Amino acid sequence: MTSKTNKRARGNLLDEALDRELALMLSDGVAVSPISIAVLTARLGLRSRSTLHTTQRKEKIHAAIARQRTLNSVGTEIAIRRKSLEEKIEVLERENVELRAKVNNNLELMCRIVANATAKGWDVDFLLQPLAKSRRELIG
Repeated sequence: MTSKTNKRARGNLLDEALDRELALMLSDGVAVSPISIAVLTARLGLRSRSTLHTTQRKEKIHAAIARQRTLNSVGTEIAIRRKSLEEKIEVLERENVELRAKVNNNLELMCRIVANATAKGWDVDFLLQPLAKSRRELIG
């Protein structure tokens, strides 16, 4: 909640704005506007969630969350749509295949580097040593 002078609500003004937003969110219901500290922070135009973490404000927010759940017959569980475990397994298996392909590619590149260095008569151990720190890093 910002005014024309771009000052943020504080103290009692913030408490009043919080009460108004909670009342609006309660009337909207959990499907339209579920109550959470993150959502309230955005709706009130606050820069940080810690502003709402005072004992009284947290109690108001948690009471409103409980009331919203009971008003909408949701109980203690909120229906959150999540991917099924099978879909997660499929995604992880695809990611695993991609990562294994990258590892194989990198291994092949290292083998080429070693083979080419050996063919040119270069010392492979010297080439694979870690780079020395720059002088800038040594001074600072």
